[in-house]
Order: sequence, then structure tokens, then C-alpha cells
Amino acid sequence: MKLKIAVFLALMLAIGQPGTAQEARVTQQATVFETYPFSDPNPVPSLAYKPNIYPYFTFDGYSVKSQNKEWNLITLENEFLKVTVMPEIGGRIWGAIEKSTSEDFIYENEVVKFRNIAMRGPWTSGGIEFNFGIIGHSPATASPVDYIYYTNEDGSVTCVVGTIDLPSRTQWRVKINLPKDKAYFETDATWYNPEPLRQPYYNWMTAAAHVANDQEFYYPGHIALQHSGEVKDWPVQDGIEINLYKNNNFGGAKSQHIAGSYLNHFGGYFHDKGIGFGHFSTYDDSPGKKLWLWALSRNGGIWEDLLTDKNGQYMEFQAGRMLNQFSPSKNVETPLTKAGFAPYTIDQWSNFWFPVKQIGGISNVSKKGVIHLEKTNNLVKLGFNPFQKVDGSIDIKINGSSSQSIPVKGNAMDVISHEIQVDTPIKELVVSFEGEQLYKWSETDDMKLIRPFDKVNAPKQSPNQKLYFEARQYYYSRNYKKAKATYEELLENDPGHQQGRIDYAELLLRFTQYDEALENIYKALSADYFDHQANFVAGSIYLAKGQTTQALEAYGWAARSMEFRSSAYTIMSEIYLSEGQLSLAKDYAKKALKNNTDNIMALQALAVIQRLQGEKDLAKATLDKLWEIDPLNHFIRFERYLMDKTPASLDEFKKVINNEFPYQTYLELAAVYKKYGLKENAVELLQNSPPHALVYLWIASMDPAQKEAQLEKMIAQPTEFVLPFRKETLPMLKWAQSEVTSWKIDYYLALNLMALGQEDEGRQILKTINQSADEASFYLSRALLLDKYESQENNLKDLERALELDKEQWRTYFQISKYHNKSGDQQKAMAVLKEATKAFPGNYVLEMEMIKLLNTNGDYKVAMNLLDKIQVLPHEGAGGGRTLYESVYLNAALQDIQSKKWNAAASKIEKSRIWPENLGVGKPFDPREILQDYLAAAVNKAKNNRPQFSKYLEAVISQGDQLNSNSKEQALVVLALKHSGQEDAAEKLIDKIKKEGSPSVVANIEQLLDLAENRGTGTSQDLKDNDIVQKIIETTKSILK
Repeated sequence: MKLKIAVFLALMLAIGQPGTAQEARVTQQATVFETYPFSDPNPVPSLAYKPNIYPYFTFDGYSVKSQNKEWNLITLENEFLKVTVMPEIGGRIWGAIEKSTSEDFIYENEVVKFRNIAMRGPWTSGGIEFNFGIIGHSPATASPVDYIYYTNEDGSVTCVVGTIDLPSRTQWRVKINLPKDKAYFETDATWYNPEPLRQPYYNWMTAAAHVANDQEFYYPGHIALQHSGEVKDWPVQDGIEINLYKNNNFGGAKSQHIAGSYLNHFGGYFHDKGIGFGHFSTYDDSPGKKLWLWALSRNGGIWEDLLTDKNGQYMEFQAGRMLNQFSPSKNVETPLTKAGFAPYTIDQWSNFWFPVKQIGGISNVSKKGVIHLEKTNNLVKLGFNPFQKVDGSIDIKINGSSSQSIPVKGNAMDVISHEIQVDTPIKELVVSFEGEQLYKWSETDDMKLIRPFDKVNAPKQSPNQKLYFEARQYYYSRNYKKAKATYEELLENDPGHQQGRIDYAELLLRFTQYDEALENIYKALSADYFDHQANFVAGSIYLAKGQTTQALEAYGWAARSMEFRSSAYTIMSEIYLSEGQLSLAKDYAKKALKNNTDNIMALQALAVIQRLQGEKDLAKATLDKLWEIDPLNHFIRFERYLMDKTPASLDEFKKVINNEFPYQTYLELAAVYKKYGLKENAVELLQNSPPHALVYLWIASMDPAQKEAQLEKMIAQPTEFVLPFRKETLPMLKWAQSEVTSWKIDYYLALNLMALGQEDEGRQILKTINQSADEASFYLSRALLLDKYESQENNLKDLERALELDKEQWRTYFQISKYHNKSGDQQKAMAVLKEATKAFPGNYVLEMEMIKLLNTNGDYKVAMNLLDKIQVLPHEGAGGGRTLYESVYLNAALQDIQSKKWNAAASKIEKSRIWPENLGVGKPFDPREILQDYLAAAVNKAKNNRPQFSKYLEAVISQGDQLNSNSKEQALVVLALKHSGQEDAAEKLIDKIKKEGSPSVVANIEQLLDLAENRGTGTSQDLKDNDIVQKIIETTKSILK
């Protein structure tokens, strides 16, 4: 084999760098951004509408007008890159720029434009967002988090961001590190679970980049997992190369999780501009590689307008700890599942983010650089961007027998290009730099993963094992109510299901139902005395009941397992610490650390033990070790304060607590000291907390000298946004009930019980609170918390009392109008809405409700007028505004058809096809228009226009493939086939619907077909008077017969 090498080295020097080369710096500066703010926090506890985020609340106010606002911007900068961070917006990386091109390789939004997308509502696009907890945009994504920044001994600079995930009480941190001399930056995640309970496990780092028609996506792998676990092909789906951005001009938004390769980089490249972006990590750190695109139609394009002003559309390239963002579907069997976070454990991993410049694409990535190879005929083109200074040789080996070494010298982000001519077929190509492999390609693809991504070869599960997996999925989704019901069904069917029994006992422990939990864990231990998880759960139940000897014995057995060893030893150390047995406590803390050197909970216990034993230097060394793992851990700074009690050290502790709910940080730390039996430390800590009703409660319960004063201060606080959820708070509230009479304490106790799964008990307490309560938000909240569990008359009384106390709360009007509408009194409902829309002009939620009511009442002209004026700021995936628009115009058309106003009807049918963007939804590529086409067919039949009649019938039939068998619109497709003389096809479709559809929908469709042919009465409860399909059939059947 002959080999010829042509070498070209382009050195593109970095420009615009501040300071001296090979230095990095980090700065903080108040920076003005044009901002579209969010507002209007919902005072109703989220237990009433989104219990999996409680104690967080949502926001409902979003602005169409901008204002200038100062934001705290952290900038990390070296010779090659500039990275910005927004601690007040979830700690997100705001953007990253490659300096030689001045192009952002992490999308940097020029405005801060909040829209209703995240779990709590507010979300803004761009940068890199950090999501921990359960699927969705983090509750902290738009609010302040804690942060620090510093320069490291090696010259790199770091900004650490993080906070508590309140529902799980887990703590997350991200160290954003920029080396002094590299052209990548790193995000090192630390996440730990300080609770003795499993928690849901979910993490995705959501990065954004620009999009353009010259863009190609480089994601190694051969399959694209969907959220359900469905397996699709990659990079070609249905004959379309969807790794090219421009080829995604069909359908809706795309969400692809690429899998099937051990290569763990991904990114994109703009071929015309010659720039790109990407991510790399070890496979075990972040195996998830997600590509997310807005629809290329106006359905996605509208979000470009909603989320930015001038920066253009973006895409997301996301790195995940799991293969996909799993959402179970009963229609897809998959080996993928949701994951759990083990108790008292810590998890750490790293991600790297980089730019690309003038090398043609991305073939492989390492810390040395990004390389791209393009093979055409007898020519191989090689492009390489080093991420650091290089001085050595690139070695090229082809087919294992020939090699060539090429001297290379340059700096980070230089463009190094080679052309390699070969005269024999290439079966294997390896490129290395100074012994480190940069790239390998072979015909056999050694990096392809051979694993089951579907359940084709899976053994059949028993019905009970399916139930177990279903229960576990609910558990890891934080849907504890459904998890409990499913575990109970499983154990009713199979009392000996060991894992189900252990999980159920742990769930009851979570609900603080300790006696019932113990009863169930006894059964598991009776089946297997040495079961490690059963012993760990048993230990936690005993500890919660105050039976420490029993707890220690059970944890000792759990520690026989590597899975629970460090965790069990840590809790044993905490027990001995709480009992004042410091030597034993120290021994077990060290045993815990021997098995996990980064065990944060064990290090915390050890530092306290050393302080109490007077070993100040050792305690400081332990705190230094903690700082290396978690620099944002507030425990470190408070322990330092306890050792010297100076105002400076107290100030040092306080000034780093910058998150949205600082009092929650104080309470969480106080819970640690309380667990250690150090109530005096907990009280001293809480006395420095920002004022809050729950802080006063905790101090009162732990310090008898302050009991009366603190309870008085607690009761004096308004109840809005006081949202108890911790297990520690529950006995405090029960104690407070015995000390003082106050409806507020009863209310808090009810909320705390409901948060801990004791919903019936909580509701009973809510019902006992009389009309002495003097806060509007209480009555509004109670009405919604008891909505399905109390008489509607009583709920209406609560709503009316709320309105009497506060006429400035639009939600009260909204709920009262819904009550009257549901009760059949549309006149009262409309009167309330008219008053509300006058008091709150521009509130699109109220305006939408009014349009719905006008539509129901047949006031279509007024509804149309309001639809022209309303401005809807939607949430992601929302289509309510457009659906309502379509319904109004179709109902108006039906009214014209009944009056035989054919031209007016035709005009309204055509208008119903429009997608006005003031309603918050853009038009998709192929909107389904079966309703319109069926009506248009009827109108044209009435006008004796046979060609148009046939055309629209065919349009209905052709869209039938877009429907699943559970869509009622299938009835119109069946009727269109019959009206077209295709009786056999109609019968085949009916058979398909009966085979694949759910029984209730099949019955509904059969009734609709009977209605069309005057068979039966069509008055089943499944047929609603306002059902649009039913109304179309009723109105047109005489025309189409």
C-alpha cells in the first residue's frame, strides 16, 4: 500500500483576550438585561394542583412588555473562552463564547424572557440548565440559587452553584470550571441524598445552541429512543436523514435520545459558517445524549418569538445520567425504567463543553481536542482543533500495517488540517497524538453496543411482577398516592412479594405511619432475616420510633451489604452522637468514610464529634475535606462559626445563603443538629434565620424559655406561602396544638399531614376550621384542597368568603365562575367573569374562561370578537387557545347550517382553519382538519356542488391514518367512507376500531354511528350535548343521508 500525505497547518490566533495569555479570571458584575419578568405567585398550596412539587408554588404572571433589570452576572474567562453564569436564574450557564470567532457555542440570549414552561412556570431559553429531581425543568430553574466563585491553585477558575431540591430534600451542586489554558469548560455535578429514604433520580444538563439550515448533528449511535422507550432508527428515519436540521421540516417538535454507541460525544456543526459546538464525557458519567428541536413550522417558530427577541431559534443538546427522559406508556414495552436515588448516598460526575472551528464536523472528542475525518474514495480529510497547547506528532495508522507521524505544534483552537491519499480500501483507521488515541474507525464498529433496547427477548412477566414495576415507576415519579395503591393491590394479590413488601414499608415510613410500616417490615424480615434492604428500612423505622437499640441492630445487618454499608454506618454514628457516645460515634463515622471517602453526611458527623471532643484542628481538617467535595455546604461555615463565635465567621456563613428560600436552608441545617441531639446549636442557628412562621415554631419546640414568645410570633404571621412538609415539623405542630389554640396551627398541621401522604387526616382537620379564620387565601386554598372531598355548597361558601375578604385575587373569581358553570348556572358564571375581567384587564385566563362560556351559551359573535383581542402567553405544548378558537367558529358554522346560511357557514369553516398567533399557538405543518372537511362536504352537498362534496369527503378519508383508534373523529371517517360509497372500507375500519380501541371509546363511536343513521337514541352518558363530533353528526345527517 502506498501512502501520500499532504499537510496544511492553519494557526488561527485567539483574539480579544483580556490580561495576559495563559491566565484565567472570574469576576462578578451587576449587568442590565432587557427582561420580561414573571410574577403572581399562586397562594394556593400546590398539594391542590401539582402535589409532586410541594412545597414549591407556581407563578401565573408573564409580561408582554420588557423592562431593564440588573442581574448578577458571573464571568469566567481565559484566552480562548468566555463563560457567563446567572446565579439568580437557577445558576444556569447563560452562554459561552469562543473568542477567535466571537461566536457563542452555548446559546447566549440577549434578553431574559420568562415564559410558562417549567414545573413552577417561569423558564427562559439559552445557556445550560441544571435539572435534578424528577422529569421536567427544575423548580429552581428561574429563581436564585446559592453560589460562590474562586481561583484555584492550578490557575483555573470556578463558580459553584446549587441549592436544595425541597420535595426530596436532596442537595445538588454544579462546579463550573474553566481551566487557565484550555478551550473547554467543565461542569462537575455533586448530588447527595441525606435522607434514609430512596428518592427519584433524574438529571439532565440542558444546553442550548443556535440552529440553521446548514447544520448537521453528530450523535454517535444507531437508535433514537423516544420518551416512552420506543426505539426508532438514527440517523435515518423513514428514509429521511434527520441528523440534518433542514430535513426535520415535518411533524412537530423532535425529542430524540440517541443510543447504541460507547462513543460519548455529541454536538452540531454549521457547514457554511465552519463553526460548531459539543459535549463529551465518559460514557458511565453521562450516557444520555438528547437532541431536542422545536418544530420547523410556525408551531415551533412562535416559541422563537416568545422566548427571545433577536437571537433566533435554538435547539437543545442535553447530557443525561440515564439513556432517556423516561415517561412510561402502556402502549410501549421497554426495559427502560425510572431510577431511584439510594438513601444517604452521594453521586458525582463530570461533563465537558467545547466549541468547534473550521474542521468540517465532529468524529471524536477527548480532552486533547475535537477531530473530524471525512473519507471519500481514496482521500481522507482530517481536521483537528486542539483544546490545549500541542507540541508533538499525530500518528496515523491504516489497516494496522502502515503509519505516518506528522509533527504538530500549535495552540488551543488552532485549525490543523491534513489530507491523506490511499490506494487500497480502508478497513481500519486509527489516529493518535503522543500515544493517546484521538480517533478509531473500523468496518466492524467496535464501539457499537449490543444490548437489548426493547423487550422482544424478555421473559414474560407475571401480572404481579408487572404491578410491582408499575408501583415502582410511580414511586420514582414522586406519585406516592398511586404508588401506595398499586403496592397494596400487589400485596393483596401476592402477600409474599418480598421487594414489594419492603418498598411498601419504606413508603409508609415516608408517610410517618410508623406502626404500620413496622408491621410490614416485620413480614419482610420474617421471610428473610438477613435481607439487607429490609434491615436498612427496619433500622430507619425503629429510629423514627425512638427505638435506637433496635435501630442499631438492624443497621448493623444492613451494613453487611456494600450497597448500604457506608449509609448504615453513618446513621449509626449519628445515633451514638445523639446519645453523647462520642467515641463510638467517631468509630462509626470513620467506618462509613472507609467505605465512601466522599460521604458528606459522615464527614459532617465527624466534624461535629471532633469539635465536641475539643479536637479543633482535626475538626477544621474535616471541614476542609468537606469543602473540597461541596464548597457550598453551609454546614461547613456554621461549624466554623461555632468553633470561634466571631461576627466575621457568622457573616461569612450568612452571606453565602442567597437562594430563593433562605429560611429553608436554616431549617434544613437545624434538622441536622436536631438529629445529632444538639438542640442548642439548632436554636442558635435558627435565631439568625430570616423571619418565618416555621422558624418560630422550630425555636419554640426546642427552647422552653422562648416557647410563648416564639409561638406568639408564629401565629402573628400570615399563612400565605407557609408550607410545612418535613417529617420533623409534624410532631412540632401537634405539640403546638396542645399549647395554644389557633386555626393557623390547625391549618399548618393539615398541610403537613397531606404532604406526608396522610391526606384523609389532613382534610378532616381542614373541615373542622370554622369561619374564625380571617385570611382570604385560607378560604381559597381550602376550597381547592377539598374540591373533590367536600360538598360543592361548602366550597362555594369558602370561595365567597375569600372574595369578601380580598377582591384583588383573580383566582377567586375564576373558581366561583367555574363553580356556577359546573352547577348549570351560566348566567351567574358570566356575571362573575364580567366583573373579574373588568377588575383584571388583560388576564387571559379569565378571558379564555369567558370565551368558553360564551361558546357554551351560543354567543359566538361576542366570542369571536374576544378571540381577536386576547393575548395568550401559553405554556409549552399548550393548545387551548387555538382549540377554543376552532370550537367557536365550528359551532357558529353549525348554527349557520341549521339556518341554511350556506355561504356564511362556509366562511366560518374556512376561518376555523386559521391559526391566529395571538392565541399562543403556531400552525403545524399538517394540521388535522377532519371536522372542517366533513362540514365543508355537507355544505357543498347542500349547495349541490358534487365535485367539492367528493373532494372534501376524500380529504376526511385521507386524514384517517393520522388518528388512533381511540379518537371519536374516526366516526366521521367511517361516515365519509360510506357517503363515498366505500362500504367495505367503512366496515373494515369499524372492525379495526373495535379491535384496537378502548371499550368506552368503541361504544361511543358506535353510538355516534347509530346517531348518524337514526338508530338508537344517542343519549348515552358517553355522548355529551356539547361534543363537537356529535353536534356535527346531528346537524349534517339530514343533509348527507
